[in-house]
Amino acid sequence: MQHRSPARRLRELLSSGAAFDWLSAAISYYVVPLAIIAFSVVVFVFQPSVYGEHTQAEGLAFQSLAQTPTLDTPELALQALQTRPLTSYLDLQLSEVPHWFTFAVPPAIAADADAAIEFPSRHAREIACWRTSDLQSVGGANRERDWGAFSAAKAGFALAIGEAGSPSHLICRAHSRARRASRYWPGTTMR
Repeated sequence: MQHRSPARRLRELLSSGAAFDWLSAAISYYVVPLAIIAFSVVVFVFQPSVYGEHTQAEGLAFQSLAQTPTLDTPELALQALQTRPLTSYLDLQLSEVPHWFTFAVPPAIAADADAAIEFPSRHAREIACWRTSDLQSVGGANRERDWGAFSAAKAGFALAIGEAGSPSHLICRAHSRARRASRYWPGTTMR
């Protein structure tokens, strides 16, 4: 049996292309997957959220009532809502009935001209709001367009406080099938 020197074995290995095959396989099976995992971890840790800082949004309590044929105007709905309890969210359980809701805008929010009130719901179809002091419309939005102080935001709608005339109290009518909530975003933190 003939013994070959390590240098000769290395030359034979390199000349046959086996070394290239081994190196290619090692990179494909080990280096590339580890690099993908490392890059993914870096992105998840350091990438800023596309939804802004969740700790900056504050929930707003509201009173809610389903619309009926006799509650079809903001004035009538406002009177009926006076006796309803405050809640921070409403689970509509896929109901197709529009709901009226009213809430007080805290003074600190009303004074912040850059603030926004978000009505997050991917199931929201339409919303319109009025100031309770004079029942003047501040705007509204649906999936095709928005008007007044409203705009489409994330998966729902947003009301710009400054454009709405810094109201202290609002009544809104919304058509949505799922959970309803409202959140206040200070300044320009809502994206």
